[in-house]
Amino acid sequence: MPVKHKPEGYNTVIPYIMVSDAAKLIADLKTIFGATQMDVHTDESGQIRHGEVKIGDSVIMLAEGGGPYPVAPVSIFVYVPDVDACYQRAMDQGLTSVTEPKDQFYGDRSACFKDHSGNTWYAATHVEDVTPEEMQRRMEAMAQKEAA
Repeated sequence: MPVKHKPEGYNTVIPYIMVSDAAKLIADLKTIFGATQMDVHTDESGQIRHGEVKIGDSVIMLAEGGGPYPVAPVSIFVYVPDVDACYQRAMDQGLTSVTEPKDQFYGDRSACFKDHSGNTWYAATHVEDVTPEEMQRRMEAMAQKEAA
């Protein structure tokens, strides 16, 4: 039987992020998003050279940045059941607030925060199904309000 092109339980696209303290980020993701640690491989000094966590149905791979793989901040969007509670956990872990939870014109309630490596995490809870026409109307109204 041939081997599948990707392991069972993995999505086709997986973020792989290089961070300054992988162990801290794994601990923070467990607390903030309820992540499950799947795999961690360390070198002789104890630094994480490859780690994997699962948030909901998605895997994120990460490692200590350095050498040919420098720390390179990214942005990651995560749907959560309760964005307000998620945001509060992020603040309790000492992450930096970018935006507090707020209802958005496209039907999500979202917040944004940065971790210690400069990664930007968008957390959102979908609260309303919005038609494309209504979304366009709301976006135009928001733009007019901001221009005033």
